[in-house]
Amino acid sequence: MSRRRADDGFTLVETMVALGIVGTVMTSLAMFFVGSATTQHHQADTQVAAQLAAGSMDYVSQLPGQNVVVGRTQAGVQGEWQAPAASTFLNTGSIQPAWQDPSLPASSAVQGLPTSPETIQLTSDSTPYQRWWYVGLCWQRSTGGDCTVVSPALQATYVPMYRVVVVITWNAPDCGGSKCQYVATMLTESTLDDPTWQ
Repeated sequence: MSRRRADDGFTLVETMVALGIVGTVMTSLAMFFVGSATTQHHQADTQVAAQLAAGSMDYVSQLPGQNVVVGRTQAGVQGEWQAPAASTFLNTGSIQPAWQDPSLPASSAVQGLPTSPETIQLTSDSTPYQRWWYVGLCWQRSTGGDCTVVSPALQATYVPMYRVVVVITWNAPDCGGSKCQYVATMLTESTLDDPTWQ
């Protein structure tokens, strides 16, 4: 039986085992780095969406009372609320669609909230976002509490409120259905010139 000398080097089997181990480690590291990059990109997109939603709510907070529904026609609002996407953003049991009273003149000084989505792209190579505006009417007790839909007989004893919902959406493979969303809501009294926001 011959004995192996110290300077004979690696056998083919040893080389294959070593390459298999190195390949496994490199594959694991590559998957880790790809996962980290995907998570970082998703967090950056979510942060931008949160800033867009906050800026949108800041704009809405400047609109007193009835100006929240300026330019929102009944047909436009009903079409918006009947779209399949609306059911994921709205609890239609607690609010009802709100639109501008057609007998009131439209204000040219107020830019209303559109009933179709707006596309927002901050730079040419950034993620494109869509902003959706929903305005619903609900009623709240004067002492506070939940704002919900109440019967016409009770509406006179409640405070009418607008619930404004802004939804920022963007496409990304790591979200359900490849569509990510960020939702923000607020309430305001519908009749005040200087609204109180919650």
